[in-house]
Amino acid sequence: MEKKEEKFSSVARGLGNYVDALKMINDFSSSAEREESEEFDHLEGEILEYLGKKSTNPALKFTFLLGSVSSFSKLERFPLYAAFSLLNLVREYKSVVYNKMASIYTQKALHFLKPIDRFLAERLTLETLEARIDKGPVPEMPVGPPLIRIRLVPDTEDYERQKSYWLGLDDEFKRNFLKVPISEFKTYVEAKTGAVKDLEIVLKYVKKNLKWIAWICRTCSKKFSTRQACHDHLEQEHATGLIPSQRMHMPQRISEDWADKVSSVRDWKPVDAVAAVQMIKDQSAHVKSFVYQDGWCNDWPLATDQVIARSQLLKEIRSLLVTFIQHKVLSDSFRERVVYSLVLKLGISKQKLKDCRLLETPQSICFLECDELNRILVFLRKIKSKRDDGTNLVCQAVDGFLQSSLFRGKISVDLQFSFLLLDKQLLLGELKHYDDEGKLQFLVPSDYYGKVRSRGDAILTWLHDNVNVSQEEDGFVFPKPPDANNYGIWLAVLRAIHLTVSVLVAKIARKKQLVEDSNALDEVWI
Repeated sequence: MEKKEEKFSSVARGLGNYVDALKMINDFSSSAEREESEEFDHLEGEILEYLGKKSTNPALKFTFLLGSVSSFSKLERFPLYAAFSLLNLVREYKSVVYNKMASIYTQKALHFLKPIDRFLAERLTLETLEARIDKGPVPEMPVGPPLIRIRLVPDTEDYERQKSYWLGLDDEFKRNFLKVPISEFKTYVEAKTGAVKDLEIVLKYVKKNLKWIAWICRTCSKKFSTRQACHDHLEQEHATGLIPSQRMHMPQRISEDWADKVSSVRDWKPVDAVAAVQMIKDQSAHVKSFVYQDGWCNDWPLATDQVIARSQLLKEIRSLLVTFIQHKVLSDSFRERVVYSLVLKLGISKQKLKDCRLLETPQSICFLECDELNRILVFLRKIKSKRDDGTNLVCQAVDGFLQSSLFRGKISVDLQFSFLLLDKQLLLGELKHYDDEGKLQFLVPSDYYGKVRSRGDAILTWLHDNVNVSQEEDGFVFPKPPDANNYGIWLAVLRAIHLTVSVLVAKIARKKQLVEDSNALDEVWI
């Protein structure tokens, strides 16, 4: 293991390039002692905070600043750093969520550092934060313009010369120019970079997965062929860090099956609960044979009392549920509440409700009377359908970086996998980004290009996007590894997730304690 001085010397040498510095910090901190780890966390927070302050894009600024908060929050013995980083954040973005968090860390810092004059001056800021919290909801955070991809400006004289030459070529030559023999491309790569083995690995992956894009987990280097698979892996394996006992008390999103049934029927009709209960008790075999379509059954007796009032309440409940499902904020605890209400009001066991399949459908809500429907409505109205924690800004920052890495033009292959076939749009006009995760197509060159006639010089722009600006060497540059461009934003987002999860873990711990206390009281009462 390297000595402490050598580790920090390595990081210091990388500070000229923040990507290298952040990578070294991440590598060293995993095996560092507590004191060393705190110093690395502090250094990481400083870099992310610097990137946030110098960014002119609101989404990037917020994401980097939030990432720095997460890094500083690890310094449990020094809450001052997290407090100041949160104060910087709430000065830029007004959010009750971070106002509360800033208030908590400011109070911690004041407790530990009362003698420090500079920090005592922040008392006024703390009072301001508490006033903002009391006022409740705040306006939505500002969303800046989307990130743009910066391209090199080609040499005008050279570009015009190439344009004149290209326009003078016949269409047959241009069509053949888009067919690149893979064997010749390998020779070119070997001559330029000596990395032909890497190219062969790429081609092997493409041939197997029929995609040009692979999604790689930075934490464990596991490879995935789809964005969703990588997302699920990160969420399940790395994002939470929760132990099984904590997961028990973690809110679970409502199942997709139950959610689909909410919107499958627009007109919810109140059920005659008294008659339905009698049917369940006297004709259980018949009730179990009821036919459900999309989770709803027409065999239950409809209500004749308070129909208008109950129908209106059901309409409002459905509308709110649809909104919450769209925003993915509806917890499975809502379904449990409905089940509890049914057991309590109808006097029927949970097992019988399950036998009648009422636990599987939102139609069970239609069994409730006005008083309970009103209570459910009050409960639902307290749920926030929109987040004010900056999620939209983090998503925008990530989408901006993702957009810059998407394919400009499709690359296909022939049936024998011997030619790379460039997008025929290069002959027809300007290319656009494709968000198809780099799906590979096998094409017949003569059919694909057919009788395409060239219009314009879009191919020259495409080529000049990757032209080598070095005066020492001609040719084209190969793209840098993705982490050379997006490592900083990836780390900031990961730290932001860790911060959110740490808050969730604290809430789960409190919930777990309340559940244990409740169970203990029940035992004493019994």
